[in-house]
Amino acid sequence: MSYTVSAYLVNLDSVHKVLGSGNCDLLREISIAQGDTIARRNREFKQEIEGGAPPLEHALRQLIDGARLTGAHAFQYWYAVELIAAHAGQPLDLPGLASVDCSYLDEVGGLLGTAFPISPHHLFPRLLERWPSFGLPAPHDFPVVGFLRAAECAEVAKPLGTADLEDLEADGEILEGVEDYAKMILAAVAADSDLLIFYY
Repeated sequence: MSYTVSAYLVNLDSVHKVLGSGNCDLLREISIAQGDTIARRNREFKQEIEGGAPPLEHALRQLIDGARLTGAHAFQYWYAVELIAAHAGQPLDLPGLASVDCSYLDEVGGLLGTAFPISPHHLFPRLLERWPSFGLPAPHDFPVVGFLRAAECAEVAKPLGTADLEDLEADGEILEGVEDYAKMILAAVAADSDLLIFYY
C-alpha cells in the first residue's frame, strides 16, 4: 500500500498556541477554508466515526476549546492539527513524495545520508519519528508526524544548497524523492520557517 508525505511551512509555536485558545473566529475560518478536506476525511473515516471517533470538525473544535482528549481517537486530532497547519502556513507541492511506501523513504533517506553529512534524525524515515510536543496523544497507526525547526532546516540546507542532486547515482524515482526533500528544506530556509510533516 502506498502513502503520501505532506509538508507545511508553518511556525510550530503558532500552531501550538491555537490548541486550547478558545478562538471561535479561527475555528469558523478553518472550518470554512478547509471544508472540502473535512468532508473528504469524514468520508474516508466513516466507519471509525460510526464507531465513536469524532468527525474531523468536532476534533478541531475540541483542540481549539482545550477539551480533554481520548487516545482512542488520536488520529482525528492530528488530522485536525493538519487543518490548522494548512490554514496558518503554506502547503508544499511534493509529487516525488506522493504515493510512496516506507521502503521508498528508507532509500531516499539512505541516499541523502550517504551523499551528504546530514544527521539521520533529519532524514526519512527517522524524521517521521519526531513528534512535535503539542501534548496530544499519539495515534496507534496513521498519521505519522515529524517536524524540523527553521534552524535545523538551515543546517541541513548547507550541504544541499550547492549540490547537483541529479549527479547522484540512483533510480530516477528515488531521485525525485531526494529532490523533493531538498525542495522542502530549501523552501523552509527561504521562508525562515519551521516544517511540519505528515505521512499517511
